[in-house]
Amino acid sequence: MPPEILGLHCLDKEDWAIIRDNYPWENFLEDMRDALAFYNPLVLTILPLKIKEDVEKALRFFDFQINDEHREITTRIISILKDGKKNEELSELIVQAARIRKFLG
Repeated sequence: MPPEILGLHCLDKEDWAIIRDNYPWENFLEDMRDALAFYNPLVLTILPLKIKEDVEKALRFFDFQINDEHREITTRIISILKDGKKNEELSELIVQAARIRKFLG
């Protein structure tokens, strides 16, 4: 899950105003669209309910399109994690997803 989305659910109007004043708004939205392209909604199935609710609330602020290739790979990763079958395939899938993002983290 893109870490950029974490914590945004708790921003109030004043917080958003500070962001707008210090981060060119269109750049902020573009950066968020870029990050959220790597969001996979299935990740919410393996996260605690509170985090799921917070993420869903934050996502409502943004329009974005999910990268299908990344979603397919991360869906496989999530499936392996849910099954508890950590193996070499998991490591390779993580690297594949990182290559698409151009970032391992």
